[in-house]
Amino acid sequence: VLSNVNGNLSDISERISERDDDDDDDDDDDDLVLPQVKPMKKKRKTAVIRFNI
Repeated sequence: VLSNVNGNLSDISERISERDDDDDDDDDDDDLVLPQVKPMKKKRKTAVIRFNI
């Protein structure tokens, strides 16, 4: 189970890093995209933390 969780963590971290890069590229879209993306990131992070605990 732990190995699976660690794999999910790496995948999620890679996806978040990719999204952050995309957001930085488009300055005009930041105001519209960030409010929608941040809540999703928070939900995923809390879900992962719950599995770890």
